Amino acid sequence: MISTTLRSDALHETRRINIYLPPNYVNGRHYPAVFMADGENVDGYAALAEQLVRQHRMRPVVIVGAVSGQSGIVEDRAALHIDDLRHADYLPNHPGAGDRFERHLRFFCHELTAYARRTYGVSSRRRDRAVTGASDGGVFALEAGLRCGNQFATAWPMSGGQFEARNRHCPQPKRAS
Repeated sequence: MISTTLRSDALHETRRINIYLPPNYVNGRHYPAVFMADGENVDGYAALAEQLVRQHRMRPVVIVGAVSGQSGIVEDRAALHIDDLRHADYLPNHPGAGDRFERHLRFFCHELTAYARRTYGVSSRRRDRAVTGASDGGVFALEAGLRCGNQFATAWPMSGGQFEARNRHCPQPKRAS
């Protein structure tokens, strides 16, 4: 596991990220990748991926996680006066957050993916990339999949509690009479 930081032009702050590299990682080779909201949880998914790769039940994959909330930001962001930075980053239209969600989406979908490609050999092919997250991170994964579909072929939202994305992007179901 590699823990490092990445300066974000979109957010005007330095973000903490965790990266898992698969067994027998070869610098210069291109790897499929899973990009994770709540990157502080990469280690749990990495342990499972490691086992499956070693058993030849899964292709080697890089997992890239952006750590969430204030703990994911190097600088103290209290001056922003946002009650919950994790919610502001992951939920569109979070009260009092202004355009923070949109800027975080730019960081995640463009800056983070470009960094992973340049630094860790993550494939630039859409079909080799997925985005995932749980709870509010699941909402973010769904939003990233819908809004940044040119970056991710797969969105794996887990236990998302907000339905705003579905309501904005999908037609309402017809009711049986």
